[in-house]
Amino acid sequence: MKDENCGKVMTEFIGLRSKMYSFKVEDCHLIKKLKGVKKSTLEKKIDFEDYRRCLLEDINLYSSMNLIRSVNHDIYTVTLNKLALSAHDEKRYLLNNKMNTLALGHYSINCEQSKNPDIMETVDTKQENYQNQSTDKVDKTNTITSISPKEHVETRPKDGANAEGIEEEIGNIAPGKYKNIPKKILNFIQQNHGEIYWTPDKELIVDGKIIRNTNIINLITHLVRDRKKKPLGFEFFNEVLKRKNFPSSYIKNKYLKTKILYAKPLSWIEY
Repeated sequence: MKDENCGKVMTEFIGLRSKMYSFKVEDCHLIKKLKGVKKSTLEKKIDFEDYRRCLLEDINLYSSMNLIRSVNHDIYTVTLNKLALSAHDEKRYLLNNKMNTLALGHYSINCEQSKNPDIMETVDTKQENYQNQSTDKVDKTNTITSISPKEHVETRPKDGANAEGIEEEIGNIAPGKYKNIPKKILNFIQQNHGEIYWTPDKELIVDGKIIRNTNIINLITHLVRDRKKKPLGFEFFNEVLKRKNFPSSYIKNKYLKTKILYAKPLSWIEY
C-alpha cells in the first residue's frame, strides 16, 4: 500500500474483496483497483461511490465491456455486460450471460439457487466424499513402504512383457554398438531376483525394499553410456551387482571402469 500512495496519508478506504478496493489520499487523489476489469472501464465508468454502494447497500454493479470471442478461428469483439463490482465472492454469482463455475465440482448455480438447502446439501456431500477419497489414496500410498523377499517373489510380475518393454526402452537410449548388453544385464537381474528387481513402476527393489524415486532404466543405461553423473539409487544398485559378481564386461561406462596403472620399466643404471 505504501508504494501505491507514495507515502501520503490515506484519508478514506473501501475494500470489498482481494484486489477490489479504492482509497483516497490527503491530496484528494483517488486510487482504484478492480481485478478483471479493463483499465479504461475502471477510469471512466466506476467511481469511488460505486465501491461505497456495493459495500453498504449490498448490490452488484455491472459494466458494459468489449470482449474478444472466436468461432472457428474467426476472432471478433462483442459488447457484453460483465459483473464489475460485488461485495461477495464472484464464484457464487452469475455473470450477466448466465455462465459461472464454482470452485468445487464445476457447478453452475445462480444466487437464488445457492440459497436452496437441498442444493447446498448436495455440494457439501460431494465435497465430503471427495475429501474421504483423497484421504484413502494417501493412506494406501503410505502403507506400501517395504516388502519381504518372500512376498516380493509372489507379487512380482511373472510375464516377460515388463522386461521386454524395459529392454526396448534401454535399446532406444543405449549406444548402437552395445545393443546386446542391456538384455544380458536384465537376464542377470532376473537370475538374482531374490535380491534385486523392480516394481511395476520401474522403481528399484533391493533385498525386498523399494528404493523410492529410482528408475531401473536409468540405472541400467548408466552402465552402458559414458556419463559422470550417477542416477538416484545407483549406490544400492552397484553394491548388489558387486555382491553377486556382476561381469565387468557388461560395464561400458568409462567412468565406472577400474583404472589400471602400468608402471614404466626402470632403465638400467650403470656405474
